[in-house]
Amino acid sequence: MLERIIRNTEFESQNPRIDHFVTTRSNGHSTSAYSSFNLGKWCGEDPETTRLNYKLLGEELHIDSNNIIVPREVHCNETVIIDEQFLRCGLADRERLLATADALVTMLPRVAIGVTTADCVPIIGYDSNDTIVAIHAGWRGIVAGVIESAIKQMQEISQSQDYRFLVGPCIDGDSYEVGEDVWQQFKDRFTTAEQNKILRKQVGEKFFPDIRTAASIQLQQHCKANHIKHIQIDTFNNQNFYSVRRDGLKTGRFVTGIMQKGTN
Repeated sequence: MLERIIRNTEFESQNPRIDHFVTTRSNGHSTSAYSSFNLGKWCGEDPETTRLNYKLLGEELHIDSNNIIVPREVHCNETVIIDEQFLRCGLADRERLLATADALVTMLPRVAIGVTTADCVPIIGYDSNDTIVAIHAGWRGIVAGVIESAIKQMQEISQSQDYRFLVGPCIDGDSYEVGEDVWQQFKDRFTTAEQNKILRKQVGEKFFPDIRTAASIQLQQHCKANHIKHIQIDTFNNQNFYSVRRDGLKTGRFVTGIMQKGTN
């Protein structure tokens, strides 16, 4: 059976002070369409079951599950900074602060930040001062500038411009069909040369953009291409990961996350 979490050895070897993880859909408490390690808090599963799954993840990371922070994700470009003041908030206030965010940034040790996805592009990263970031980049977030927003927040609190990123499992361009209205928004955002890299194919009036490539192009505006690592897993065709395009909205979400290890 697949492990509950996987890691990327290339990304992991770059900085011994940073831990990261990508959860699979194995070895959890969820059943039916959410089977079995769903970590999506807003996708319709019984909240108590999801809470138990977060408890399992906390045990894997050796931290309190309340210190695993994920945003609500509404396909915008808002970034929330996770600081000591945020951690002092009650759960209701935390949910309010996270309700309109698609990215998180923190400098706190032993606080895992992540994003939940089931086809969209999950991005995690850190800078030379060990400021860490987690970004949820669907097509709407990409064209809205969520990646730029998150990196700008990192710059404001860290004053570093030396970045390393990991792009996690997401849907492959051959499986990602959109209409001309969506493709037009890519055209408005990217140059013609960039569009040629992003568009995998066109079939009649249907377009197949590769959102991993689109996200990578935007990341490369802030760092060298060899500072971006990838987990080349297609969520649509890999049953070990959740996929909305494959299974519909009533399915689970996995988490791609990052944490400063700190001290126990």
